Amino acid sequence: MYGKTKQYGKAPAAVPATDNQSMTLWGALGIVVIFLFWAPFQRGLFNGYTSDFDSPIISSFVWTSILMILIAIFLYFQWKLKEHKDVMALAVWLLPLSYLLSSFNAASGYFSTNMIYLHIMYALFFVIGVYLTRNPHGNQLLQGTIMISGYVIVWFGLFYWFGSPRYEGNFIYTVFNWFGLAHYRDAVMGDEFNGYRLTSAFQYANTYAAFLMAILLGCLLEIVKSKKWHYTLLHAFMLVPICISFIVTLSRGALVLLPIILLLSLFLFRLHRQILIMVYTALALIATFIILSPVTTIGEDLYKQFSASASWKGWLIVLGASAVLSAIIAIIQMYGASWLQEKLNKYNGSRFAVLAIPVASIILGGLAAYLLFGNTGVTKFLPETIKNRIENINFAQHSVLERGTFYKDSFKLIKDYPLLGAGGGGWAALYEKYQNNPYTSRQAHNFYLQYIVEIGIIGTLILTLFICFVFYLFVRFFLKKDEEQRDRRIFYALVTISILIHSIIDFNMSYAYIAVLLFLCMGGMIAESEEGNGKLLAKIKSGYHKGFPIALGLLAIVFLVISLRMLSADRLYTSAVAGAQQNNKPFQEIMLELDKAIDRNPKHPDYMLFKANLLSQAYQQTKDEKFYSDLGVTIQKIKQTEPINRYVMEAQYNQNILKSNFLDARNVLIDGLKNFPWELSIYERLIALDVQLGNESRNENNINKTDQYWNHALELYNGIVDRTKELALLPKEQGQGREFYVTKTIAFNVGQIHFIRGEFPAASEILKLGVTDQLDDQQIRMNIRWYLASLQKQQKNDQELYNKLIAKDANEANEIQKLVTANLLVQ
Repeated sequence: MYGKTKQYGKAPAAVPATDNQSMTLWGALGIVVIFLFWAPFQRGLFNGYTSDFDSPIISSFVWTSILMILIAIFLYFQWKLKEHKDVMALAVWLLPLSYLLSSFNAASGYFSTNMIYLHIMYALFFVIGVYLTRNPHGNQLLQGTIMISGYVIVWFGLFYWFGSPRYEGNFIYTVFNWFGLAHYRDAVMGDEFNGYRLTSAFQYANTYAAFLMAILLGCLLEIVKSKKWHYTLLHAFMLVPICISFIVTLSRGALVLLPIILLLSLFLFRLHRQILIMVYTALALIATFIILSPVTTIGEDLYKQFSASASWKGWLIVLGASAVLSAIIAIIQMYGASWLQEKLNKYNGSRFAVLAIPVASIILGGLAAYLLFGNTGVTKFLPETIKNRIENINFAQHSVLERGTFYKDSFKLIKDYPLLGAGGGGWAALYEKYQNNPYTSRQAHNFYLQYIVEIGIIGTLILTLFICFVFYLFVRFFLKKDEEQRDRRIFYALVTISILIHSIIDFNMSYAYIAVLLFLCMGGMIAESEEGNGKLLAKIKSGYHKGFPIALGLLAIVFLVISLRMLSADRLYTSAVAGAQQNNKPFQEIMLELDKAIDRNPKHPDYMLFKANLLSQAYQQTKDEKFYSDLGVTIQKIKQTEPINRYVMEAQYNQNILKSNFLDARNVLIDGLKNFPWELSIYERLIALDVQLGNESRNENNINKTDQYWNHALELYNGIVDRTKELALLPKEQGQGREFYVTKTIAFNVGQIHFIRGEFPAASEILKLGVTDQLDDQQIRMNIRWYLASLQKQQKNDQELYNKLIAKDANEANEIQKLVTANLLVQ
């Protein structure tokens, strides 16, 4: 399996490049290198589905467009459709095409368009991985960039863990501030009850943990293949910082998956390297656990209150442990690795030799799992927060139960959008309609399920076949090549495996930087795959080979224009928002900037909603009908691309309230409730409108209409009660999410209906739900007033509550008496 095959022993032959092609190649590589250092510190290019996350993502589209032009020029002189990797370079464009197809059925026009653009970027980075890493220097540069930028992210996180960026006046603060990172939000986040979690540049601990797994595997690879002591020292020095960072993410899912990913990775190495990897991993973990308690305590204390002495102490502990470990590993690698390889060379021909260490690691992993999770007392040596996280790893914990609910709700959505999906961002746009309980999560916490929701079965089948074929080509390459050649590609496989496996339980791919890394590495996996495509491809005329780079160039130009317009729109929108908030610009100037932004990015819901909000305020202040008319036009435009958007619904509701169009406002809420069945504020307002319209009909002696409105209000109330009972059945470990209960306003309005109908026992029972001691709240005082009146109608009283109310306001006695004596009953 691991024997050399001489005919494959040489590096891949490269097509001679002209000076212009060489400049294009290195220009593209230079941009990729800068991008890989820049992107992580833009919150990992997180796609958060709001304008707050737009600017860096749109900037990455501009980067992508320029890169695409350079790659198109490079491929114009190099590309031919003759090998499987060339077919894959074409096939990857089926992914953005799938998103384009699903956009015709999209729940959100803007989300779906944005995902098309993102997948154009991912496809390009796959092409870059395929062709630019074939160049030996390009390959070394990109692998080195990913590793070094990864190390920078690790140190960045530790700087925040030890509070250095918050220590004003020091060198780190100055450097971080110069780059705009001194006030980087949530690089460490949490509280003393749930634990402080290191999130670094991603501001999300679980994705950072997934990234650290990939960097850890890459680090181990660099060590075991190193032939120079200073390279070994450099990479070995990073093992403790990586492991410390990984553990203080407190990511339980990553902790469970790391042994699995490490086990799978071992199959990519010969026996002597497997042993070395296990030894180095064990040494790194031992060193980490020796210093874990003080490092964790120092970091948690520094989060609460910075201390320069404590910060230095933490740094000295980590740096000291890293230095000792790196020296030990360097000695082993320099003097023991070659000896071990020589001793085990005779086993390289054995099919079972490669299985020995993975099987042993399963046994050792089982033993470690027993020690950690088997109530053996080992965890008592760990810091309290880490101990609690490990002891809570089970299928009944909150995060597992919550994810299970997300996954079940995903299948409900898939059932309604089976073939083409709900378009990009389909989960974010639709999850509230299908959710089992009122949680808030615009991410399904499972990349694959979220992908099916967005792109449907057809698109998911394309992605699945694409990924499977990448691994098929890699395995074919791997089995044929010698160790030196495999070393050029194993790194990409390690990163790909880490990201793909961890994405089963989280939304790593919603970070565009992580997705770019994945597609770049998938391209790198097959860059040296040399399988031909048979007679079919041989028949393709040479002139047709220019079609792909020409099409790529045309796409790049179009994408560049779109990206620049989007970037300009983002700048205009940001300026308009700042002008409105600071009140330093005339209204017309703000509206002019906003209209330009909308013209350049017409599908963006935030732009249109902000305009609707400004027009609404302008109408309220001036009563100018033009503002009201423009408001209606704006809302109708946005509804065309955002048919299921709660903020659009709110804007339409408020538009009707401005003109006291209560019936139309009621219809808006009824439609809204179909899409947002757990939104409590809709129930509150809809019941209030039903009571108001019912009272108006009662005053007009239209009893049928009165009953229609009030019965609907009672149905809504009963729906709330039923849903509240459903929430009570949730496992106690699982939070229900947003609050959902009978509010004081709902209790008052429903109680009022029963009171007027003469159903006093029901009225008092419901009104009591809105009774508290907060007598300064006018709504609560009204609840108490009607509650006490309903009791008196039953010849009952709550004297203590009555006395409290009268003590607060003596006039309440008269108000209660009026309700008791008034003839409110429906005739």
